[in-house]
Amino acid sequence: MIRVFLEGAFLQASLIFAIGPQNIFILESGLKRDHHLMVSLICFFCDLVLILLGVSFTGLLFLKYPLMKILIASVGILFLLSYSFLKLKMNIIEFNNGEIDRKLSFKNAITGSIFFSLLNPHSYIDALVLIGGYSSKYSDQSTRIIFGFGAASFSLIWFLFLAFFASFMIFSMNQKRLLSYSSKAVAILMILFAFNLSINLINWTKDYLRS
Repeated sequence: MIRVFLEGAFLQASLIFAIGPQNIFILESGLKRDHHLMVSLICFFCDLVLILLGVSFTGLLFLKYPLMKILIASVGILFLLSYSFLKLKMNIIEFNNGEIDRKLSFKNAITGSIFFSLLNPHSYIDALVLIGGYSSKYSDQSTRIIFGFGAASFSLIWFLFLAFFASFMIFSMNQKRLLSYSSKAVAILMILFAFNLSINLINWTKDYLRS
């Protein structure tokens, strides 16, 4: 069982290292020290739920209902673009006022964590299709659950590392300049993620229409 647990952790490690909206949001919360522990734990919990759904249903959800992937991608693109433009707007306002980017409220930190975890279809693909599909090699449900907990455990370790690494980094650099740069970088990355997601959306739509 330990081998199965570690196998799940290693699989998640191979997937989660890729920079995505969720990782960027956690890094930004750490840089600003914006409820970064809570943000990490909420993102972990969302990953845990998706992974357990994946190993329980062996990744068949998107295969059976491909339209779900298209709908989630569409909402995700709108959310990423809206967030990026809001970041750029706030950066301009705060630069003109000579202020440091204001912190997220407790409520916005929670909703942001949930949105960045659940409005990206790649999260569903990783958890439901890749992790869930890989776990299907185990016929026993309890073994697949252990595999899923192994995968989720690495999410917890990685998210906490990102948040606390970023929160300690803020002390070694000019805070105002770093937050200004990070805010612009986050906005640009979100636009790039939305563009990449748009390409995927077009391909998924074509596949859906051909089926």
